[in-house]
Amino acid sequence: MRILYGVCGDGMGHAIRSRPIIQWLAKKHQLEIIAGDKAYPYLKKYIPKTRRTVSLRLRYRNNRVADFHTVLYNLVILPAQLFFLVRWLVLILRFKPKIIISDFDHYTTWLGMLLGIPVISVSNQLILRASRVEIPAHFRTSYWKTRAVVRLIAPTAAHYLITTFFYPEKPLSNASLVAPILRPELAHIQPATKDFFLLYQTSTSNKKLLRTIKSLPYHFVIYGFDKRGVEGNCTFKKFNEHEFFHELASCKGLITNGGFTLIGEALHFGKPVLSVPIRGQFEQELNAHYVQKLAYGLHTHSFTPMIMRKFVKNLTVYRQSLIKYKKQQPVGWKEELTGALKQHAR
Repeated sequence: MRILYGVCGDGMGHAIRSRPIIQWLAKKHQLEIIAGDKAYPYLKKYIPKTRRTVSLRLRYRNNRVADFHTVLYNLVILPAQLFFLVRWLVLILRFKPKIIISDFDHYTTWLGMLLGIPVISVSNQLILRASRVEIPAHFRTSYWKTRAVVRLIAPTAAHYLITTFFYPEKPLSNASLVAPILRPELAHIQPATKDFFLLYQTSTSNKKLLRTIKSLPYHFVIYGFDKRGVEGNCTFKKFNEHEFFHELASCKGLITNGGFTLIGEALHFGKPVLSVPIRGQFEQELNAHYVQKLAYGLHTHSFTPMIMRKFVKNLTVYRQSLIKYKKQQPVGWKEELTGALKQHAR
């Protein structure tokens, strides 16, 4: 079967999730793959035929989504987006895919809809589109803004494949909830517990968090600040996938924003999560909310010594909850995707 696969490049989560799916599909199907920004070099390393595009992007300031800068950036790259829209239209007309799979990529979703090609939409953000989630009152403005963006990028689909670590009510009949899709390398790593906390930041803008970390009586291994070296209780590292996997598997707990992919990998290893989501990014707020609701960790907007002490004090409670998480056996993504392909491929 001919399949066009599009991957959003805002952050690494879409690419990390898409790689095992693409590699699995490539065993039986003929694929064309397009990926934007950060997703492109990552996927190109594993799948050489990947084509480069540009993606819609969020911009950040002081650990918060900067709405004005986000709009301005995406307006500036509008000519490039129009160029790639035409380019992918030509590719579709030449390749004639039987189905399109889109991981939050707006080009492939909209072209599939306009040309009448069935689209399977894959993403954790789609939980806002196809499931009923709890919306804390103080997040409602952020929720409606994010939901509007999700509807813009994924206005419709033949099937929604939604990755999640929590399982709300599912109102849409053409939606499947599946566990986080993990990088295959993680299956071969045995978890341990060493005397350090792993800290990863999506953006380098949270300087206050870094100052607080340095004042605490714990050892931290830190990624995401584009530096290397030891400063007191902090060991800074530039990203190396192999090292990062093993440190995630052996840390006492993870301190991160609210990105879905890393939280899902931490839960896989049974690691408690202290989530400091980027303000204004509701998808991260929602992940952090459910981390705390399910007692997998703690959710905070202001990282303080008191918050860290509370997190450390409750590590045993979080680990007990994570034992229950590991026992969940949802239907696998391969079975759901196979069913969707059989049902919707034209």
